[in-house]
Amino acid sequence: MSLLADTNQLIESQAACHDAVVVALDGKDSMTVMDLCAKTFKRIEGFCMVYAFGTERFKEKAAYVKVRWNVDLKEVEHYGVVQAFRRGHYCLPRDAEGPARLKDAIEAQRQAYGVPLIATGTRAAESLGRSASIRRGTWPGWHPIASWRKADVLAYMKHNNIPLPDGPGDMQGISLDKETILRLYDGCRGDYELMRKRFPFIEAVVRAREWYGNAA
Repeated sequence: MSLLADTNQLIESQAACHDAVVVALDGKDSMTVMDLCAKTFKRIEGFCMVYAFGTERFKEKAAYVKVRWNVDLKEVEHYGVVQAFRRGHYCLPRDAEGPARLKDAIEAQRQAYGVPLIATGTRAAESLGRSASIRRGTWPGWHPIASWRKADVLAYMKHNNIPLPDGPGDMQGISLDKETILRLYDGCRGDYELMRKRFPFIEAVVRAREWYGNAA
């Protein structure tokens, strides 16, 4: 069997047991999972973990998901936000409620939707630690393309007319890494400002580049 045929067989086996699946949508890998699942499951839902609500990036992604798969994509707070608030990462430390681990975030959505099957785009090739966790069955969620490589994902997206990433981070979730902060500042100032309202000290990343260049 081919990789795609094996994956479709896996998805069909789950669809035979579950009427619905919820896809944790982030980047290109989970977009591929959404497309694969939409061809088989009777009901499909989706959520996206975000660091700031109402960004243009999310709105564009949600609009595409609605048109392509007729799924209303839901914004939920990223578990990394709770970690950042508690640690004072780009903000003053504060108490924060909500899931602070991926495992807890996945479980929260499982309870919210009343659907036991939460699909992710996690792939074993992304890191050795992730590969080991998938083999042990300890990485949260269900991972139908765990054995795929990046090239397999890109080939599938191209063949099925799913927009391909133009560069690093395109179509992916917003985070608090320096690359993302600068990309938002340069290309999507409105989203940057929404992030800055929650994490005011991200401005230091922009100023450091102004003062010290790319070596900052």
